Amino acid sequence: MKKIIWSYIIRLQTNKMVDNIDINRENNIIFNQEKMSKQHTQLDTQSLTTLIFLMESSHEIFKEITVHLSKFGLSVAKVKVLQTLFSEEKPMMPSELAKNSGVSRSTMTGLLDGLERDGLIYKGEGDDRRITLISISEAGVNLMNTLQPYYAALADKITSDVTKEEQDLLAQLLVKLKRSLEGQKG
Repeated sequence: MKKIIWSYIIRLQTNKMVDNIDINRENNIIFNQEKMSKQHTQLDTQSLTTLIFLMESSHEIFKEITVHLSKFGLSVAKVKVLQTLFSEEKPMMPSELAKNSGVSRSTMTGLLDGLERDGLIYKGEGDDRRITLISISEAGVNLMNTLQPYYAALADKITSDVTKEEQDLLAQLLVKLKRSLEGQKG
């Protein structure tokens, strides 16, 4: 049964007719949901449809944000690291930074090297010379002070068709979905 669901998702992803979700695309997915539910009465096709819309929306949002961040020479991962350092206002070990930024340890090394090369962070030693501490530089602080209002305006633009109440509900639902996924890992 899982093979059927995954082949359906893959087919929908590889046969993408348009880049953005539009009414025809939504109707097509809903039609396919109805067709699939008739063929496989034991499947919960609503959850599949919801997941497809979520994946497509997430992909579109990520693409939009990536385009805007590239104007600053940044990636989403680099912003996560800078935001963490900016918010914490204290030097952090790379492992601690990886955990707080939601970035894997293996990815962190390359990110830190790039951010240091760009002059946005600097590496220092802790009390124990074996410990490296990462701090945001003055250039990094200035960039974050510029980026935050820009990023907030971009978020407003992306969510402009969604009311504040709907945004609150969506945030609650996404947190619930994330907890569900985390619960399945453990």
